[in-house]
Amino acid sequence: MADPAVAAAYLNETRKNSPEHFLSALKNVAQARKMALVAKDAGVQRETLYRSLSEQGNPTYDTLISVLAAVGITFDFMPIKRETHVVNNSPTPVQMKSGSPQKHAASGMKREEEVSNDISMAPVFVSPVGQAYAEMGAANG
Repeated sequence: MADPAVAAAYLNETRKNSPEHFLSALKNVAQARKMALVAKDAGVQRETLYRSLSEQGNPTYDTLISVLAAVGITFDFMPIKRETHVVNNSPTPVQMKSGSPQKHAASGMKREEEVSNDISMAPVFVSPVGQAYAEMGAANG
């Protein structure tokens, strides 16, 4: 795990599949790179680094960024992917949170709903023109 590409893949998989073990995984990466050297490069005391990456650890943002940089890794933020659930160009009654399926089907609007662990399950309605632009962007993108 001394290779930043391998370490990044390991940390990404841990974050996706068992986020509760992320700090432990980062500790493994730091140990593979020699904890004292990582602490020095990150600008923190070795003991502080061990504490921050323990099961009870709660590193500050600055410590996390510094440790990641010291092991040759950074992270990027990405939007959450959305899934569209449309049946016969109209929302299904089960998906409806507000309004009636007939009302939205009559307006020609399609209903998209975010499917994730997000607590917000608010519906988003897309007009036929908006849908066409989205499809054009996908085809050209």
